[in-house]
Amino acid sequence: MIEIRLGADDVPAGAPLVCASEVGYSPLGALLAGDARAKIAPFADWIRYSSSGAYVALIDSPPAPRPLGLIQTDRGPFYRQRHSRRDVVWRDFYYATVYAVLSAMDDRWSASDVELAHPTGYGWPQDLVIVVQEVLRHLDVKSTMSLRRVHFTCLHDLDQARLDAAARVLDAEWDEGRPAESRPLAVVPVDVSAVNAPAPLGSLMLHIVLPDAPTDS
Repeated sequence: MIEIRLGADDVPAGAPLVCASEVGYSPLGALLAGDARAKIAPFADWIRYSSSGAYVALIDSPPAPRPLGLIQTDRGPFYRQRHSRRDVVWRDFYYATVYAVLSAMDDRWSASDVELAHPTGYGWPQDLVIVVQEVLRHLDVKSTMSLRRVHFTCLHDLDQARLDAAARVLDAEWDEGRPAESRPLAVVPVDVSAVNAPAPLGSLMLHIVLPDAPTDS
């Protein structure tokens, strides 16, 4: 069972970090400095401001201070042109990107612990908590996964009560027929030179093909 832990107190040193592709006042911005910032920030900005997507990326350490998984932010044109509501997240987008990045990270680094700083630009909306739990339940079925613990960080107002409430909603959705197995995803490696993405050495970029318009709230 993949365990969810709240807070950064027991994140192992050097554990991979998943966060949104933003380098301002953000988890990624707080991590990057000096040479790492010079190499990674332009790549994160390219992902953020691209009108195409959805994109995730993995960056080895070095050049990153620790292994990194980047999720295209919801504050860029790809997301905002397709989903403008702030009261709910685009669940198809976050299911696909979180599932793809965690799967790829497991294949690449086989880490038992991963830190997940909110992959949105604005904290942990309740729909996001629900869909990340859905991803973890589906990943847990894969017997080859090394991942055992996901540490939710940059919590804002996320607490155990909200985590439990999200689990109850997901249980009810599954009782009503939502798939208890992972959704099919079309994940394609990106030739970064072909799209002129300034990817640093030791990185992998993936394109997840999504419907043109959200089919989910």
